Amino acid sequence: MAIYNLLDSIISIISVSIYAYATSIQTYSLQQKAAGNERLAKQYLRSGSIFTIGVMFILCTLAYIFRDPIMHWIVEDSAVIGAASGMMLIAFMPIFPMVFTQICSIC
Repeated sequence: MAIYNLLDSIISIISVSIYAYATSIQTYSLQQKAAGNERLAKQYLRSGSIFTIGVMFILCTLAYIFRDPIMHWIVEDSAVIGAASGMMLIAFMPIFPMVFTQICSIC
């Protein structure tokens, strides 16, 4: 159970940027849509999704490279950290579909 809590903590920290980018992209897109610029609104959603995927890829890569120091900040148990390190890539998989569900919820 501690392994899943540790991985959930790391994923939650990384996922905060999804919500921040999604909110700003939706705001810009809805402003353009209200002004009658449908094409520009869709362009904001598309470019925002691509940018957010890039940011998430960079954050996940950095979290994977520096996984041991990051996990030591959260928990001190070496057995939990060792077990969670092997499952970290699998835990990152649900992050990327979250981008599209957050950003494209207004489509």
